[in-house]
Amino acid sequence: SIPAAAVSQGAAEALVAAAEDGEPARLVTDAHTEQARTRTVLAELPGSADGQVIMLGAHLDSVIDGPGINDNGSGVAALLEIARALGGTRPQATVRMAFWSGEELGLHGSMRYVATLAQSEKDAILVYANVDMIASPNGFAGVYDEPGAAVGSATASELLGAAVTRNGGTPVQVNLHG
Repeated sequence: SIPAAAVSQGAAEALVAAAEDGEPARLVTDAHTEQARTRTVLAELPGSADGQVIMLGAHLDSVIDGPGINDNGSGVAALLEIARALGGTRPQATVRMAFWSGEELGLHGSMRYVATLAQSEKDAILVYANVDMIASPNGFAGVYDEPGAAVGSATASELLGAAVTRNGGTPVQVNLHG
């Protein structure tokens, strides 16, 4: 299992060609694991209303059993697509996207981020949606519905459920603690 690999353009083209021909595409590596500093990446689209933030997040790291894009590629891809779709707009609330690092080994990126916020900055966040691993070959339109969740969570769940319904789906209420 390897978390990432870099190859020359020639090697990449050979792998793509093999895959396109229906042949097995194999990459053999000689890798090592080491601790390294990581960075969380934050992106923000300023809104027209001060003090209102809608925050979305996904993590960039992975688990040993699901290296690389296997773990959270869909969450990161969703954030990138949302950013693309919002390009050139000016929403009412500021939209902040977090690409967390160090999440699988203890929520390091998100915990550090929250610890650096002043109380007024925390209060400005109206809702946070975690888009961790939202794609799956056996997926369903699950919407979190957890008793005792943070203030505003019920409203966010209702809005997500309504969006699923508008798009022809049937939202399934999910209580992870339940």
